Amino acid sequence: MKKPDKRLNASETLELLNNPWLTAKDIMKLMCLGEARAYTVVNEIKERVKQKGYKLPKGYIPVEEVINYYNININLLKKLSK
Repeated sequence: MKKPDKRLNASETLELLNNPWLTAKDIMKLMCLGEARAYTVVNEIKERVKQKGYKLPKGYIPVEEVINYYNININLLKKLSK
């Protein structure tokens, strides 16, 4: 699968982040990454979560960990989406 064609705007980003779990395809959309890099990111986040002693459902990572990994500023996204 190739990179997504366009970046998400603030509203679309917030909508995607309004889920408890994300997949590699969601990461591809969110950060405009190719499939291989998105799976690398997913695996890095999975390792971080497993080191904390948690188990994850196959193919999903917590949105909170993605926000922390990329240091996403939710308040700024809310401000920009108005």
